[in-house]
Amino acid sequence: MMKLLMMMMMMMMMMILTTTTMVMMMMIMMMMMMLLLLLMMLMMMIMMMMMMMMMMMMMMVMMIMMMLLLLLLLLLLMMMMMMMIMMMTMMMMMIMTHIPGRFVGFDSPAYSVVAPDSEAEAVRKNSPLLYRETCSPEKYASCDVLTFQVHNNNEALLCDTMLNACA
Repeated sequence: MMKLLMMMMMMMMMMILTTTTMVMMMMIMMMMMMLLLLLMMLMMMIMMMMMMMMMMMMMMVMMIMMMLLLLLLLLLLMMMMMMMIMMMTMMMMMIMTHIPGRFVGFDSPAYSVVAPDSEAEAVRKNSPLLYRETCSPEKYASCDVLTFQVHNNNEALLCDTMLNACA
């Protein structure tokens, strides 16, 4: 159940991430377009100025325009940096929260490969019938290291009881 939930969460996160990235990309694109338009406008204005006024005034205007352009570029760079930082943080959060959940879940054998004797004893005392069922030769034969690695804790526990008692 937990694994299923984890997977669901993972999927949701992926969806959200993809959508956000798409939106961000769109935003950046829009910004670029706007900048281009602004540049065009500025160029047009400069041209007009050139036509109309004499050189002295023109120089002043050019300087001002250049300053504006630089400011715009700086703003864009800042935005890009912010976006990048946000993306990185989101990715890091996703990795940190979800990758361990996938590989080392609550019922993962990585936590207890071989159950301690006390747990095995508890299982033996609590469910003698189940224990008797599982203590068949063919089941015992399949109780090797692979079983511990592949199956979850309960199975590992049963295998431990069998190894202790069926031998």
